[in-house]
Amino acid sequence: MKFRIKNAEYTTAESYSDACEVFGNHRKFDYMFLDHDLGGTTFAAVGTENSGCSVAKKISELRVEYTEIIIHSMNFVGALAMQAVLPRALVVPFHVLTRLETPPWKVIRPMLPELHYGYVNGFEIGDDYE
Repeated sequence: MKFRIKNAEYTTAESYSDACEVFGNHRKFDYMFLDHDLGGTTFAAVGTENSGCSVAKKISELRVEYTEIIIHSMNFVGALAMQAVLPRALVVPFHVLTRLETPPWKVIRPMLPELHYGYVNGFEIGDDYE
């Protein structure tokens, strides 16, 4: 990422169980960057326990507070499943996120009312996908 978040503290989790441990200690976050495929998996099925979708459900279940969530998974099906659980989240694939010079919530959020959808498919932003 070319943009930086000033004075940020980072907490990382590489698996569903790691995320549950983090949520046991913290229930409020400014920014969360979530991936669907955890623990080195590639294109994990949506229903697997060690997936971002399970983490998204845990965030919802525990009512974890956050300012912004960016789902940066290249697994488009998994990313949209996560967004279905966390409808305020933005889906910005990692290859797009790494090229942004401005945080995505400053670029995409202002356009959402006219775009109808809150995700970026990597090539265009719009209402061509459901």
